Amino acid sequence: MLERVAELTGQELKLDEYFEDFDARFWQVDSPRKLEHRQVFQEPDVPSWAALADGDRERSLALADEMRTGIAEHQRRLDAHGIVQRRIRVVELPLSDYLWWELYILRIRADPGARIRVLAPSDVASWRRPVRCQRSSCSVSRPRTRCGTTTTASSWERSC
Repeated sequence: MLERVAELTGQELKLDEYFEDFDARFWQVDSPRKLEHRQVFQEPDVPSWAALADGDRERSLALADEMRTGIAEHQRRLDAHGIVQRRIRVVELPLSDYLWWELYILRIRADPGARIRVLAPSDVASWRRPVRCQRSSCSVSRPRTRCGTTTTASSWERSC
């Protein structure tokens, strides 16, 4: 399934248009799923992440704890709409700072009932398909390889 993503077309939206479209569609789905592979990500609009990026782990956790009420309210809204959101988080060791932070946030999400599974890259290895690079200068078409470099969970999302 994931190998088809590169073939899909779509409409590019401005950020406010995206959020409006997402919110309208999200509440119409009864069982959304989220599969996350990236080991490093930036979320500068989230104060807790920004504190982590500044090297202040203690403040990052305190700010994350302040998110509990909003996260619990969101879960109650999901429950009221009969929406069972499932999330799979692929985690590679050693943990990146981002992943250390995200796992803390995922625990906060799990407390009010979010359905989250954390898996090792080996648990999802069979889900991967050969990747055909779309770059004209790249002729790579081997499983778990992209642009001539061996793919790992942390490098899989890198572009050519």
